[in-house]
Amino acid sequence: SLLPSGPDIIISSFSTNDALAEATPSQIYQNMQTLIQAIQSEQQQQYCITKQKQKLPLLIYVDDFIAWPGSVQKWLEFHRNLHELADWHGFSYVSYANAVRDIVYSSDLFTNPSYFKGEWKKNGKNEITPNPHPGITFHIAMSWILAFHLLQLAFHTCVIIEENDNDRIKIQNDIPRPPLNQELLTEEIPQKWKGLKEKEQQRCIATTKNEKQQQRCAFVWVANRVSKFRSKEAIELFLKQYMATTKGESNIGWKAEGNSYDSKHGWVAKEPKSKFVLTIPQIVTDINYITILSLKS
Repeated sequence: SLLPSGPDIIISSFSTNDALAEATPSQIYQNMQTLIQAIQSEQQQQYCITKQKQKLPLLIYVDDFIAWPGSVQKWLEFHRNLHELADWHGFSYVSYANAVRDIVYSSDLFTNPSYFKGEWKKNGKNEITPNPHPGITFHIAMSWILAFHLLQLAFHTCVIIEENDNDRIKIQNDIPRPPLNQELLTEEIPQKWKGLKEKEQQRCIATTKNEKQQQRCAFVWVANRVSKFRSKEAIELFLKQYMATTKGESNIGWKAEGNSYDSKHGWVAKEPKSKFVLTIPQIVTDINYITILSLKS
């Protein structure tokens, strides 16, 4: 949402976390469909402002979860749920497990080197302690799998366009289908789909012409390697100018830590009841919601 025209490709890859959290199918559906709706809403907002129709970005869900102790059917159900969502909403789904499953399961899960999965250990009580984080071989394999998937998408897209160039079926509805859940009835799909489009059109009418020049966020910063906040010194320097001076308690227990190469870096609470106060002197846009990215790892 910080880009002027939005991204062309969005890759979502956090399936190991989802699987190990034992998310229910309804939770998986809700989380993924919220992402899809956010992407669509952002593109619609750009259209309302510029009046230039923009295509939705290519959404790719990378399912990098391969193996965990327990019922095989339970983990396969997780993969099926994601594949079902991809079919329904038309986003791209690539499975790491499908590419390496035979390699992993054809060898001993405990004694052989864990090239394509995390290391598994078993104690004297026959309890299994798996590591969800694979090594460098996994990351190399995942890169090749994703690269092949992108080439495959490009090839099939070009073939479809060439074969159907003079006889295309035009889909009138240019927004995602209604959310997939247990309450959705087949006979209600057309009306609900139409209702979603009408809702977007009403929101578009309410968008003023002045919004084109407005700043999108009142206050925003994200610590990562590609931003200017890629070191603890940069974070401290940036936040210091917004620290409140009321009673001298602008910061109690918070500090910037880490660096871009050895560890994660960010704004870290170092003691119980830590707090900090930021003063933003000039608000140039309405504040409708606040998003805080927190990490515990």
